[in-house]
Amino acid sequence: MTKQELTEGIIANLKEQVSGRPLYKKTLFGQDFVFTYINREEYAKIQRWIDDNGQGVRLSDIEEKIVDYALLWPQLAPPDWATLPAGAIPTLAKHIQEKSYLDTSGMNDFEDLDVEDLTEITTEQVLKDKDREALKKKYSYPMRAITIGNSTYVIRPMLRPEYSSLQKLPREMDGEVEGVKRCLVWPENVDWSTTGAGVPTILAAQIMLLSGFSDPSKVEEL
Repeated sequence: MTKQELTEGIIANLKEQVSGRPLYKKTLFGQDFVFTYINREEYAKIQRWIDDNGQGVRLSDIEEKIVDYALLWPQLAPPDWATLPAGAIPTLAKHIQEKSYLDTSGMNDFEDLDVEDLTEITTEQVLKDKDREALKKKYSYPMRAITIGNSTYVIRPMLRPEYSSLQKLPREMDGEVEGVKRCLVWPENVDWSTTGAGVPTILAAQIMLLSGFSDPSKVEEL
C-alpha cells in the first residue's frame, strides 16, 4: 500500500466531520491512522450484527466491523488492507475499544500502545465542591462519584421497583442505559451518543455494586 500523508487540512476536515468527538492518531507500519470512539448507538448496531449472523461470526470479523465504524482516515479498500501486516486491524480495534471504554482485556499483549490525541474536547463534566454539597442535601442515598476519562458521574443505588421495571423492558431497549438513567444523579440529561460506548456499562456495573448485588462482607455460620 502506498503511504498516505496526514496533513493539517485533513485533520481540520475530520474535526468538522465528527464535531464534538475526539480524534486519535495511531501510526502503524509507517502509516498514520485517525479514528474516533464508538458511541452507544454504533455499539448496539455491532451487537445486533453479531446476533443476526450467529455462530458464524469470527473474532476477525468483529475487529473489522469495529474498525469500519471508527476509522476515519485513510479510507482503505480490502486490497489495501491485504498489503498491510495482519496485525494492523486487530491493533486498531483494540485501541478503538480502549478509547470507547469497552473491554480491552489483552491490551497488555501489545507492546506499543501510544496513541496521540488530535483534539482538545472541553465539554467534560467536572464535579465541583458546591455540586457535591448540593447533592448531599438533595439525596439521602449513599452516592458514588465515578470518573471516566475526563468526566465525572455521580450515581446512587438502584431501588427494588426500579430493578423490577428493568426486567420488563422490551428486548430492543438498552437495559444498561435505562438503568443508568434511573440512578445517575449528576450530571443531568447526558447524551449517551457523545460518550464512548462503554461508559454506560462501567456505570451500570458500579450501580450494581452500590446496590448490594455483590456483597463483600463475610457470612457467619451459626
